[in-house]
Amino acid sequence: MHKPNSLLRQKNNEGGIGPIIGALIIVVILIAAAIYYWGQHLNTLEEQQQAAMRRAAALHIEQTHVIMSASSTLGTSTNIYDIQKDLNSIK
Repeated sequence: MHKPNSLLRQKNNEGGIGPIIGALIIVVILIAAAIYYWGQHLNTLEEQQQAAMRRAAALHIEQTHVIMSASSTLGTSTNIYDIQKDLNSIK
């Protein structure tokens, strides 16, 4: 009867590698999920920046058209009153 007890003790000590492997698999899955999430976050930021740049470019083009159309009706005088009159005509 002494031998079965010693076999049970040996079996209990040998099972330590399974939980370690399981924990490592969970950690690897969590790291992969974090990298995926971070990549999606960066893509979203890049899309927002591109949209903002497109809006800024469109606004710049619009402002350029306004200035170009207004410049044909503006005077060339350097008199302060004429400049104010030109500015008021742009509004």
